[in-house]
Amino acid sequence: MMDEVVAFQAIDRLLLESDQAEPVLVGFMGGEPLLNRELVHKATRYAVDRAGARGVRFSMTTNGTLITERDAQLFHEFPFTIQISIDGNREENDRARPMRGGGSSYDQILRSLEILNAQGRPRQLSARVTVTPNTRDLPSILQHLLDLGFDDVGFAPVLVSPNPDAAFSSDDFDRFLDEMKACGRLA
Repeated sequence: MMDEVVAFQAIDRLLLESDQAEPVLVGFMGGEPLLNRELVHKATRYAVDRAGARGVRFSMTTNGTLITERDAQLFHEFPFTIQISIDGNREENDRARPMRGGGSSYDQILRSLEILNAQGRPRQLSARVTVTPNTRDLPSILQHLLDLGFDDVGFAPVLVSPNPDAAFSSDDFDRFLDEMKACGRLA
């Protein structure tokens, strides 16, 4: 876990080495940022204080299973873009993202969405779908996630994986392109 000293040094360096006339973007990602919740909260407030009038925005990529009311309040109070990794409906998502020890990660994400809606939504709420060669019917996945209330949905094909069956081969891209075009026609 990153400690407070390292996080604050990274924010200071970002502020020092970036264009002084522009706001900065602080991103929380890698593993699950909310496992280090206190640091996320402290680093957010530290960045706002240090950036001053220049301004700072935030992003977080999360599995969406650990969001609390306090987190949702932070995401609403400050300019956060929250990206939740979710791979479709309950069956699709739970197959791809099982909870350690059992249970439904999809159900946990729905609980988190309820919390976000009740506490005030973040500036942007996005879904990120990891697409393998076995993922089918992207337009249905897109519609389902938009119906859940996401502002936008991104699809990311797996290009490299320790499991060769999970990674795209050159033969998979034509179908992926056709499905992405079909998603575009939904708009």
